[in-house]
Amino acid sequence: FIGREWAWVWVPLSMVALVVYLLLIKRHTDNSNGANMMAHVMHGLPELVEHIVQVKQSSVQYKWEIECFHFETVNRDQRHHSHATEAGKREKKKVVTNRVKKQGTINAVDVSPPFIPHTTCPLTQLTTKVDLDFSQSNYLESKENWMASNRSDSQQTESSSEKVSDLQESILVEWVSGTKPWWMRCGWAYAFMCCMLQPCWRLGLDARTNTQQFTFSKNCLEVAS
Repeated sequence: FIGREWAWVWVPLSMVALVVYLLLIKRHTDNSNGANMMAHVMHGLPELVEHIVQVKQSSVQYKWEIECFHFETVNRDQRHHSHATEAGKREKKKVVTNRVKKQGTINAVDVSPPFIPHTTCPLTQLTTKVDLDFSQSNYLESKENWMASNRSDSQQTESSSEKVSDLQESILVEWVSGTKPWWMRCGWAYAFMCCMLQPCWRLGLDARTNTQQFTFSKNCLEVAS
């Protein structure tokens, strides 16, 4: 039993633990398709078709990043580093000398197959992704040339990503308005998770819905100047 005189310790610790717990819950639910679907709900076929057409017409966005650096050996002063075991201890220090980012657009032609909705159930869990073909594009060459022109130190960290901005990977489609139960709303998904009942919520979701997957395909062309 912790007495009241220790309340100044355990009350803040309890609040910090609660915040950390809720953040972990949010991260877990954000990474689960079920929770993401609750945040992206579409009502009826017209709304879904409009979204499909929008993704097909969207261009491809890219992002390149490079960080150039080297390591220097320096003396660590014990007076300024209480964790040092001895004065004048030597350590390696990372020195960043260049950090550059670039974003842009890749022209692309959509070659996706026709979308045929599965309407046998009033609710559908729709999962989508995009397949990018760079065989006819100068994108990979342009990326390598840009990276090479910005390598200015002994070591580099490089990263690149491509995406279609309008793409929603997880969607819950409500074919008939009003058929979605109250507990399928986004807020209730987090509430069930907080109460450790997320598996029950997921079983209920799967029992009330069918699933469908669709892959968009795009042939990438020139990098837009």
